[in-house]
Amino acid sequence: MIRSVVVSGLLVSLSAAAAASDVIPVPSDPGATYSFVSGQPLEKRQLTVTTRRESGSGTLYTTSLVDCRKGTFANLSEAATLEELKPDASDVQMTPLSQGSVPYYISIYACTRVKP
Repeated sequence: MIRSVVVSGLLVSLSAAAAASDVIPVPSDPGATYSFVSGQPLEKRQLTVTTRRESGSGTLYTTSLVDCRKGTFANLSEAATLEELKPDASDVQMTPLSQGSVPYYISIYACTRVKP
């Protein structure tokens, strides 16, 4: 089954297999595996999402702010462990999603899974 979502005016398909798993498909970074850790809906179709990136160089956790309506994204914090994450939204600069980028695929997944 294929589900479709609209991100930044683009219709994107997400397979049911990807939606049922915690792994986020990111073809633009084939040497890494991205996993959905958590997400929380906010006002105005925004959400925070925490992901884990695993690669040959180690593990990196990231908390990001995603605006599903506007198609924008901002990293709030990065750390080697979940305990070290210290998200700071005091000076957030949202940037437009670039089709095919890592934030693009994370946003598609998060906006579908968390449903802001």
